[in-house]
This record gives sequence, structure tokens and C-alpha cells, in this order.
Amino acid sequence: MISEGQDRKLHVHERIVLRVHLWICVNCRRFNRQLRLIRKALRLQASSGMTDTRGPKLPARPASVSGGHWPGRAVTGDSGIRVGP
Repeated sequence: MISEGQDRKLHVHERIVLRVHLWICVNCRRFNRQLRLIRKALRLQASSGMTDTRGPKLPARPASVSGGHWPGRAVTGDSGIRVGP
């Protein structure tokens, strides 16, 4: 209902139920603040014209890494499933 309340105007009964719940539930209050922050950041990003959200390009993995794996990564067989740190 938190997300719905940000998408549309809630009915009086829904607003009361939500407010009472937010008064009691610290996790939902935190979620509500996080959701508002995310929406605000997205609006700011859209209004700034910044549309490329891919972030910086990462360097390619060097082919010379021993065994073809990054150091500290344990892999079993050819599955590529990580089983260690």
C-alpha cells in the first residue's frame, strides 16, 4: 500500500490504515523513506537529461589470470558455479 500511496491518492480509510501501520512498524517507515528517496532520485535524473545509467565501463578480465579464474575465486568443474570466497 506504500507504493500505491505514492502512485495514486489513497481513499480516506486506506490513508488511516497506512498511517496507523507506519506509526507502529519501523521497517515499513524505513521502506517508505527509501522508496521516496529512490523516486526523488529518479525524477532528478530524468529532469537532468542523464539517461545513461550503466555506470563506468569496467576493464576486461586479463586472459593471463592463472587457470582462467580471478584470484581468490574457487570454481568447481566447468559449471562456473562459485563455491568459495
